[in-house]
Amino acid sequence: MKSVLEDLRKRSEPEKQGIAFGIAGAITLIVFILWAVYFTNELENIKPNPALSNESASFVEQLQEGVGLFKENLGELKAEVDSVTVEDGEVFIEKTPIELKEILIEEAQ
Repeated sequence: MKSVLEDLRKRSEPEKQGIAFGIAGAITLIVFILWAVYFTNELENIKPNPALSNESASFVEQLQEGVGLFKENLGELKAEVDSVTVEDGEVFIEKTPIELKEILIEEAQ
């Protein structure tokens, strides 16, 4: 650990800032992922309280349904996407049409 810190002290200021931003970004990403997993699990386990009005209970049900649909759509998107490329801050998503994928799968068999 000491040698790592000594190595960091010898680096230039822009390198130190890049390392600091990278570590901060990684920690932030890990915290966000943990929060998202915990939040979606808690949201799915919410049981409507009979003391609440129908309007409030229906809101919770709609929210749970929305999370379920989001998960389904995310799974479908993952299955359809061939690659994701980031160039100069722009995101490019490449997809093969489903019909073409079916033809390619049949040809491979």
